[in-house]
Amino acid sequence: MRFAGRIFSSRWACAIPAGPSTTRWRRHARLYDIEKRAYPLYSLITYPDGGLISSADDLAIYLVEMIKGYRGESALLGKASFRLLFDKQFADDAIPADSPKSEPNGGLFWRHSANGQIGHSGSDPGVSTFMAFDPVTGTGKLFLMNSDMGGADEDRFARRMQQFEPIWSALERQP
Repeated sequence: MRFAGRIFSSRWACAIPAGPSTTRWRRHARLYDIEKRAYPLYSLITYPDGGLISSADDLAIYLVEMIKGYRGESALLGKASFRLLFDKQFADDAIPADSPKSEPNGGLFWRHSANGQIGHSGSDPGVSTFMAFDPVTGTGKLFLMNSDMGGADEDRFARRMQQFEPIWSALERQP
């Protein structure tokens, strides 16, 4: 399959403009759990839903293209497709009661946070990724980590979030 000038051996393609890329569906970095124990190399049968491995550079290119798409300035997809990705799925007065308070609404794959940002996050064992942008300023931020956030263990997850939140907040203050 050819997409944006690149050939993929998978039936799935990544929406990153043509150019040098390290994005692929194979693990290449050592991954760790919250206790700093290395995971063995693994693959996931569900790789299309989140097993895509990317670099900070490639993910930044993708985020910039998504911001352009949100603003109607991208040729990657049509405006209707970007609206489908980003438009809120619920009216403000019809948000389900069990929606997270920090991210009460969402588009397809993208969440609208309470602070007005639009973002996407994902994780697999040993990896966590967060990206978001301010739709008013067009400023984006991203965070990649070769460790997980603690999984189902609520205490570990809470500890990791205490470490993560100051970093994510510091990215807010960058010019």
